[in-house]
Amino acid sequence: MNQGAWYCSQHHMRHVVHRINPSLFLQYAGRVASAAPAAGYMSLHLEEQNKLVETAFN
Repeated sequence: MNQGAWYCSQHHMRHVVHRINPSLFLQYAGRVASAAPAAGYMSLHLEEQNKLVETAFN
């Protein structure tokens, strides 16, 4: 999911998650806002990817 989709639909998803389990909180985990759709360098991509996975699962 890209940031555009996240920012347009986050309130709907958070509402559903809250109805299912009020103690859970849903937040965005992904690349920071950028004009480019990708990092452009494999080393930077891997760094961003590792950060994304760590943020998403912690």
